[in-house]
Amino acid sequence: MVGHTPKSAAPAKACCLDRHDLVNPKLAVRREKDHEFSEALIEHRLADIAQLCARAEMLPDTYGIEQASILKWLDWAQTRFGI
Repeated sequence: MVGHTPKSAAPAKACCLDRHDLVNPKLAVRREKDHEFSEALIEHRLADIAQLCARAEMLPDTYGIEQASILKWLDWAQTRFGI
């Protein structure tokens, strides 16, 4: 979670998912729109592939299929964007 407190909203504080924590679940469901979203974040350097891979590798063994799929997609993205 990432906290954000705009001056105009003080003392309220918004809590949002970190972008890296958002991308992996989107990749796990394998929807085209989620791949496009993830691709845009990576293309514009708003998400770091190394962090995404590290977080994918932290998934429990029960999610082995998703983990493999995510890592394969991230490998493709790394090649596509020359990162």
